Amino acid sequence: MTREEFSRIAAAMKAVYTDPKFLPDTYAIGVWYGFLKDLSNAQCQAAVSRYVATHRFAPTIAEIREAAVDNRQADDGISAMEAWSLVRTALRNSGYGSQEEFAKLPKTVQKAVGSPENLREMSQLDVGQVETVEQSHFIRAYNAALMQERDDAKIPPATKRLIETVREKTRLLEDGK
Repeated sequence: MTREEFSRIAAAMKAVYTDPKFLPDTYAIGVWYGFLKDLSNAQCQAAVSRYVATHRFAPTIAEIREAAVDNRQADDGISAMEAWSLVRTALRNSGYGSQEEFAKLPKTVQKAVGSPENLREMSQLDVGQVETVEQSHFIRAYNAALMQERDDAKIPPATKRLIETVREKTRLLEDGK
């Protein structure tokens, strides 16, 4: 999204939320733009529209990012039971083909399963245990992975790069380099 596109979105938000403290000057608009510029114009407009339609008070940057993530996940997310169905299908061939079956699974499902070895081990279990205990463990892990992805998606790419730079510098300091 360009700065001009965001300026129009900011003007629309100011028209709805008339508190003079909300986006009071170009500096504030620039800060907001810095945290939202990785969104497309359409994503940002949809997030703002969603927020305006459901909230009475002015948004924060975090709330707009959250609305954008919610909009995106509504389009491409699969439920825990749909994900479990994919795992059950993968289990059929995982006795000898766990690597290939694991590779076919979506990334979030892979996170919840853990590894091809876990998939192979599950394929060796009693069907009753797989359909009760393992399903329960998977659904819990899958929902946790979804929440982690949702939280990660809220963080702007520039902030992620900054965090990674700090982590790398910390690793280097700890290693004595």
